[in-house]
Amino acid sequence: MATKSEPQNPDSGGSSGASPVSAVALKLPPYWPNDPVIWFAQVEAQFLTRGIKSELTKYSYVIASLQPSIAQEVRDLLVNPPADNPYSKLKEELIKRTSESERKRLQKLLTTEELGDKKPSQLLRTMEQPRTSAITHWSLQS
Repeated sequence: MATKSEPQNPDSGGSSGASPVSAVALKLPPYWPNDPVIWFAQVEAQFLTRGIKSELTKYSYVIASLQPSIAQEVRDLLVNPPADNPYSKLKEELIKRTSESERKRLQKLLTTEELGDKKPSQLLRTMEQPRTSAITHWSLQS
């Protein structure tokens, strides 16, 4: 008796004649220009839980989730996608081009952040976030 075979997912290492972009039901959250490092961490968690490993598939999902104003920031990479590691290059450029400068973040933090009804430890974590994002961003480029 013949058994029904399941379709191969190009991202799972199986080989099929299908396109290298896999079709997986996934809707990414809107891009967060105020903290792209955290946005990419969440996006990559979704890729991981769905077994998406292909650079081209990741690249395609990220492009589909970008607001027009953000897409314009990386227009060159959308019009002429990188041949090698398109997702990694897009990620690097989005972080670099859309992140606020450390000086601008510090100024914003010093002029707008208040304790209010937060615990001091919550305020401290909020104040440390920009430095953490910058350090993470720096380590991605190393």
